Amino acid sequence: MLDSAPQSTSEVIRRTMAFIIDRMPTAWQCAPTTAESTPSDQRIDATIDITAPDGRQTRLVIEGKKLVDRRDVPQIAKQLRAYSESGDVPILAGRYLSPSVREALIDREISYVDATGNMRITSSSPAI
Repeated sequence: MLDSAPQSTSEVIRRTMAFIIDRMPTAWQCAPTTAESTPSDQRIDATIDITAPDGRQTRLVIEGKKLVDRRDVPQIAKQLRAYSESGDVPILAGRYLSPSVREALIDREISYVDATGNMRITSSSPAI
C-alpha cells in the first residue's frame, strides 16, 4: 500500500480503510467510522458502510492488528464474529499477513487486508 510499514495499529487501520475505499467503484458510496462500541460494550476498531448504486448496503467491520500469527486467527475470528451483525463483512487488517494467516482467515470466512497490498474481501450482497 505504502513504502514504509505502519508503526501502530491505528496507522494500520487508517491505511487499510484508505486502501479499501480507493479500490471501490466510483459510483459506490463509502462511509468510514473508527472506534465505535457495540451494544455489548465491545469496541470495533473501524467500520465502512458501503452502498452500491442500486441501494444495496453492507458494513465492513474491521479489526486492526499490528502483528498476527496463525495461532492468533481463531481468537481474532471469534472476536470479529462477536462484533459483527448479520450481513456484516468481518475484516482483519494487519501490517503483514503471511500466507498461512491468510489461508486460516479464508478457512474461517474472514476477509483481510494488509499494508503490503494483500487483500481479499467477500460479500454476497452487494457483491464485492
